Amino acid sequence: MVWPLTGRERELAQIDAARKDPACPGVVLVAEAGVGKSRLAREAQAAASDAHVEWVQATRSAAAVPLAAFSGLVPDDTRADDLVGLIDRCAEAVRERAGRRPAVLVVDDAHLLDPVSAALVLHLVRTRSAFVIATVRAGEAAPDAIASLWKDAGARRIALEPLADDRVRALIEAALGDPVQEAALRWVTDVGQGNALYVRELVAGAIDAGALVHAPGFWRLNGTPPTSASLIELVGERLQALGEEQRAAVELVALGEPLTLDALATLTSEPALLDAEAAGLLALRGFEVGLAHPLYGEVIRTQLPPLRARSLRLRLADALGSDQPLRTARLKLDAGAALDPELALTAGRAANFAGDPDLGEQLAKIALAATDDLARADGLAEPARAATGDAPPNPARADGLASA
Repeated sequence: MVWPLTGRERELAQIDAARKDPACPGVVLVAEAGVGKSRLAREAQAAASDAHVEWVQATRSAAAVPLAAFSGLVPDDTRADDLVGLIDRCAEAVRERAGRRPAVLVVDDAHLLDPVSAALVLHLVRTRSAFVIATVRAGEAAPDAIASLWKDAGARRIALEPLADDRVRALIEAALGDPVQEAALRWVTDVGQGNALYVRELVAGAIDAGALVHAPGFWRLNGTPPTSASLIELVGERLQALGEEQRAAVELVALGEPLTLDALATLTSEPALLDAEAAGLLALRGFEVGLAHPLYGEVIRTQLPPLRARSLRLRLADALGSDQPLRTARLKLDAGAALDPELALTAGRAANFAGDPDLGEQLAKIALAATDDLARADGLAEPARAATGDAPPNPARADGLASA
């Protein structure tokens, strides 16, 4: 299955225009993980057919070693203690390799460069030794020299947004080679949220699981697609960098989103929320906090150990309390905890009002079963029976549950 570059024509043209502009020394592509900045850089590299192109891949593990990403450019006779001379010799090596052709240096994940490597990239830009195309993950701290590329050195910063739904649909059908059922397209666009990497893994995982099948002339869903192991691994990588408190904050949101800032303030600290937001895992929408991507919730809920999930749900239920009876009741039910009969009845009314009569019936039955006081049971039973359909409600005592 070949996945063509789709929906990035404008950005590719911007890179080409920048490279042809004598006043522009480079571009910096900034995007969330998986949106497609590395793929765009590859396409820009291929488009620079007239140039000598060097590709450098920065990694987190190599960041502890000065110039590890540029090891192929470091001359053997260069003294390691002479950093200025080292940077000059590396820049000279780039020019020598290019010969009479223009030099293009592509640095993927430049935010992971060690300080010396970052200084070399800035030096190449300032001396016009090479046109630099750097990719940087949004929300990640980058070395000062990399930030200086667009702040001080004249490189153009290009922010990549997630693909629009129509571009995602076009991408899927181009990759699969046939039209795709509307329900399948809607599932991918809803879950993938324009993230090209997630879209690709969703489709590949669904095909491997037999949940996306090829009928004569088109593709269709065959059951509910599971979350693939590769997607779980991708999202898991985002979570590994979090500290214990930050991860707990993300897990709470995954189980209870959306959550108000006031509710979260009783469950976790502001620094933990800020760190999780900076990592691109949480997003503030109005006065409520949710996960930045729906896939994060699926993966986190799948990976949570049962006892930890139960503990977090009970903490959430205590924080929400009577202010949000339906959500509190759901959390307690999912945790296997007992419900107070009044909470069950109040939540049952809310469930019916929200158009979920099955849950309303379940909660009404819990309310009936949980009381020993016959007089009180009668007061609870009448609207509860109205919810379950066992008897019509008394109009004089009807409430929101009966009318739902």
